[in-house]
Amino acid sequence: MTEYRWVERPDDGAPDFKVQRPRFYVDQGIPESLIRSIDARGLKVRKSTEDLPAHASDDQVLRVASGHDMILLTKDMDFWDDRKHPNTDTSGIVIINTDERRIEATFWYYYDFICRFTKAEWAEAKGLFNQEEWRFKRGEWFEEKRFKIGEDGKLYEWVRVDD
Repeated sequence: MTEYRWVERPDDGAPDFKVQRPRFYVDQGIPESLIRSIDARGLKVRKSTEDLPAHASDDQVLRVASGHDMILLTKDMDFWDDRKHPNTDTSGIVIINTDERRIEATFWYYYDFICRFTKAEWAEAKGLFNQEEWRFKRGEWFEEKRFKIGEDGKLYEWVRVDD
């Protein structure tokens, strides 16, 4: 019988990403408070409304984000669907699936995890996170990977354990 469980993921010696911090292209559903918070911490952030009309298509938003070589930050769950938005020709997508009251706390809770992946690893990748867990998938992976930060502050991965 196949079973899954959360297993502590050892520190993989990921480099300090303060040298190359992620840059975010923010979709219109992201609240202004989070945009200000990202900007206040000295991170590069650009709003989609600076380049596109308010009702631009998802494809247009993703194309412009990739053109700026920035990770798309959105609340739009359509971006998780690989049939609508395949993991190709992107600079990465982060989807925050939580309510307005928790969005800023959820983003900063996972920010260090976002930074564990290099710019090259974010290319053609997607991350989906909420207050409980983080899911990450890349073009060549056949199944998504799930992670969470435990109450002890350690990183855990959802893994299959065969008997």
